Amino acid sequence: LVFFFIKIDHKEPWAALAAIPAGILGWYFGASFGTLAAVISLAVDICILVFSGYRSLSEILTIGSIPGVIALLAISALAGLMGKLYRSQYSNLVSTAKAEQEQRNQVEFLSILNHITRLALETNELEKMLKVVTKSLGTLFSTDECIVSIRDNTDSPRITVAHGSSKKVFSTWNFEKHKSNIISMVLDNHVPIALEDVQQSDLISQDLLKLVPIKSLIAFPLIAGKRKMGALILGYHRKRSFLKNEVDDIAQAADQIALAIMKIDLLEEAHQRVKELSGLHELSKTYSVSTNITQVYNLLTEKLAALIKANKCFIMLYDPIKEQIS
Repeated sequence: LVFFFIKIDHKEPWAALAAIPAGILGWYFGASFGTLAAVISLAVDICILVFSGYRSLSEILTIGSIPGVIALLAISALAGLMGKLYRSQYSNLVSTAKAEQEQRNQVEFLSILNHITRLALETNELEKMLKVVTKSLGTLFSTDECIVSIRDNTDSPRITVAHGSSKKVFSTWNFEKHKSNIISMVLDNHVPIALEDVQQSDLISQDLLKLVPIKSLIAFPLIAGKRKMGALILGYHRKRSFLKNEVDDIAQAADQIALAIMKIDLLEEAHQRVKELSGLHELSKTYSVSTNITQVYNLLTEKLAALIKANKCFIMLYDPIKEQIS
């Protein structure tokens, strides 16, 4: 409308100003839209000339500018081609940057897994290994809380190691004091469980939620062979969903942690077995140490108490004549 009134007042060809919208449309939407805008602008310009009193084609061509028309079409087409080229280059740059970031993340992820494996080979201290693991995974997956809770053979809590702002709470919290809990669920079902809103689930104690600001979490079973050892839990202070590739990566890390825990447990069990066999051998030697039966019993109780880590050990004999134990 502005161009229309300028045209009437000044009787001059302002169609060249159509290069602005034609160029913009061509840049953002392609050459076809730019050319269409140019053609529409020229049509409007001709209508303005006719409305202003120019009736014949020769008058319109005289007032109008043929080179300007050609330039307008060329500008719109050129803007469209340049815009398309720019978008293509920009898309390629974004795709390349995204691929490089994913590659860096994968390298970092594999580095963490290798670190877990190396720790399992180098250390026999479970708590020390888990402290490094929870810190590394918390950083890698940008979690607010990272918890590893391990069971013993009786399904009772053995050790819980946490990293994050609420680690003191989690380190002393017994997840399994309630029958329905997330650790039992992931171990029984052998699958991870994601809670996008923990307030809507009965797998997390409301007493715990009063102490920690967790809004979403995901838990993975720590299983190696037939050993159900515990769970890896990643917690977030904001509500969020979990992508499939993210779940797959965490599951792979959980499997690696389970293998590392099993290696430490097997080594500890082997050491304990050797110690027991050595103790039994020492017990068998007591019979040849002395012919004094009282001294033999004293040695037996002393060594047996040390072997099974008992505070006291008694050997009580039954007297069939007196029918008493002494």
